[in-house]
Amino acid sequence: MAKYVLYEGENGNMLFTKQEIVNSKPDLLKPFDKKQSTWTCEAENDNSAVTLLNAHMMARSAQAK
Repeated sequence: MAKYVLYEGENGNMLFTKQEIVNSKPDLLKPFDKKQSTWTCEAENDNSAVTLLNAHMMARSAQAK
């Protein structure tokens, strides 16, 4: 299992990737004011992680209505 993280910026910027990639390339977070992830999950592979992200975004969208 890998840990995936979501970062969200002020201008609608988003970064969703493996935590290990952020750890090895911290410059990826330069466009983001807040260097803390807004959501995390664990998944077997990238496809599973994207499925979890989609479910998270849909649930968040439904709560906002």
